[in-house]
Amino acid sequence: MKILRRGRKCKTKGKRERGQPKEGPLYQYYAQVTYNTCERCLRRHGEIFSELAQGPPIHPGCRCSYLELPPGELDYYREKGERMRAKAEAELRRRELFRRAKELLVGGEPEEALALFERAAAIEVYVEEVEQLCREDLVALRRERELAAKLKKIFIWGYRDTLQKSKYEGMPEGMKWARERWGVQRLEELFDGIISG
Repeated sequence: MKILRRGRKCKTKGKRERGQPKEGPLYQYYAQVTYNTCERCLRRHGEIFSELAQGPPIHPGCRCSYLELPPGELDYYREKGERMRAKAEAELRRRELFRRAKELLVGGEPEEALALFERAAAIEVYVEEVEQLCREDLVALRRERELAAKLKKIFIWGYRDTLQKSKYEGMPEGMKWARERWGVQRLEELFDGIISG
């Protein structure tokens, strides 16, 4: 089995499964589930399609790929597609929570903002996104240092929790530890600079 990008072909032979078209292979859409993957690609993550014209890349700079499905394993890939879509939907929910929390933070409702940031952090924390938040809302966070301290605690907790999720299971322990150390250190630098600055 091979992950393919548009224009590359891979032939498979074997029996077709019930529900699979008689002619032509099927493919599964793979998006990178991160904070900066476009919504259009996330909504297609795990989707099964039959025409390469429906596959990635679907826009300039698209980092998505597709996999030609082996005959006889369609049910497995349908189930996998459901799990993939659930992860993409969780990322879309996390983004909406983060967006609303930022609006409330700027709008002067810090307690509600903190609650939404905590819900977003329970799904995933991206250091780059927190860096952006700190740049964009630096003035407000410097005025409310207690709020910045609470955000620091939420994001560090969420970042540590993120590395315990299933998508990091295959990561070697040493690499996971180094990543956690780097992320926690960066988050501490960001918020300590705001709190003490």
